[in-house]
Amino acid sequence: MQLLQLERELQAGSEEQLDQTSWDVLQTVLPTESGWVRLYFAPTPFSEDEALLLCHCCNGYWLAWVPGYGEILLNSDEFYWAE
Repeated sequence: MQLLQLERELQAGSEEQLDQTSWDVLQTVLPTESGWVRLYFAPTPFSEDEALLLCHCCNGYWLAWVPGYGEILLNSDEFYWAE
């Protein structure tokens, strides 16, 4: 519920409208470049089930690197942020 409210605030206005607590929550929930994420399904049976996010492309897609596979384009529905 809190994430949904933060997304609405981001869409409605500028970054200045969010307080520091909101930014702290966003940083712990949203993936970032150079961050490791867990994949729901490995691309192959021989590759890892985690990926290093290289850059955000657009509309929820990320260019990532998966050990044992290489570069891959991932939709944000294909991974979760594991701290």
